[in-house]
Amino acid sequence: MEIKEDNIISLRNPSEWKTRMIGILIFLSVAITSGYITWLAKNEIVSKASSSISHEFHLATSKIGFTLNEILIQGRSKTPPEQLLKAINAKRGTPILALNVNEIKDRLEKLTWIKSVKVKRQLPDILHIVINERKPIAIWQNNKQFYPIDNQGTVIEAKIDGLTHLPIIVGKNAPEKTFELLAVLKSEPSIAERVKAATFVSSRRWNIVLDDIQKGISVRLPEEGLDKAWTRLAKLNKTQGILKRKISVIDLRLPDRLTVKVSDKANKNYFNKGPGQKT
Repeated sequence: MEIKEDNIISLRNPSEWKTRMIGILIFLSVAITSGYITWLAKNEIVSKASSSISHEFHLATSKIGFTLNEILIQGRSKTPPEQLLKAINAKRGTPILALNVNEIKDRLEKLTWIKSVKVKRQLPDILHIVINERKPIAIWQNNKQFYPIDNQGTVIEAKIDGLTHLPIIVGKNAPEKTFELLAVLKSEPSIAERVKAATFVSSRRWNIVLDDIQKGISVRLPEEGLDKAWTRLAKLNKTQGILKRKISVIDLRLPDRLTVKVSDKANKNYFNKGPGQKT
């Protein structure tokens, strides 16, 4: 089974359905009968009889064309097709009225990437599924393992293939605070695009790494007034080009003070300067 470019999984038989019009005409009678059988099934006294009647009814409807020929799936991006088909667990030729759409929905929503899903029959022969997948916004590093997280702080138990462009988030309770952090960072696009990682320190405040995870600039942000500190950094960069300097740490935790630490390379160059050289 293949996923086409429009994200539709098709089980359609190439042959035309010759009795389609007949099936559509009896749709109302089918719906009424199905409802009656459901009512009977709730009565323990006639449960066995109604089960037999239901089986015969589904066989009868399948003979006039109410059988599954096609599954339409929309919204799939990350979820593997084979997982979808396994969860749906429906074969071509199955009486479509025998499919329990609620059970199919429940199984699909247990899949890793799926946030919510709508499942409905399009009589006479189509099962239509609309998927709302989780949207990864960052990658959480925990115990040397990496997991995508979405905008609700949900940790997605999946591989990070194709997501390495997302920032790395570190720290206990970091996932649930990530969306709030990224919203603040995006308020200053000129430096937000340089963010590579963020550490949630003691579940209270953030340290941000710019440009390079190993050798980039570490920005220490305050517990309170995160947005003001980030705006302050953007202004300092615009007016003084602070992020262009050989700096390894910028401490913005105090609103009335700025502390910086020059990089080891800058320190080395400084101490190697000869007499009369400007610093």
